[in-house]
Amino acid sequence: MLLQLRSDDGKWGLPGGALEPGEEPAEAAVREVREETGLEVVPERIVGVYCGADSFHIYPNGDKVAFLAIVVGCRVVGGELRIDQDESLELRYFSLDQLPDSLFPRHRTYIQHARDGAKTTHFRYQGKVISP
Repeated sequence: MLLQLRSDDGKWGLPGGALEPGEEPAEAAVREVREETGLEVVPERIVGVYCGADSFHIYPNGDKVAFLAIVVGCRVVGGELRIDQDESLELRYFSLDQLPDSLFPRHRTYIQHARDGAKTTHFRYQGKVISP
């Protein structure tokens, strides 16, 4: 699993970011991975849609946000791994059984869902996962 050591808070996480106006989620996933890692990817599936209490985050500058995350499983098809000096301190591949302790807990959940449910999209309603 490719993870990024973030420069804003020093924690490990999945590459990602916000949608640009008018941008589709899959397009944003491709753009964000390219910007943050130098890799070209093809989106293959939606792993899940996440929000709720575990999506709350306070940035080091005091900004408070609640993320609505659409996690997209992608396959690398090209590019060259390189660090984005603005957002990343390090990029590293980890085995799924040796993820770093400082990984965002919600990202650990995303990775677990991607690993466990190859054909299931995780989406909650009233605390329960809705699955096809």
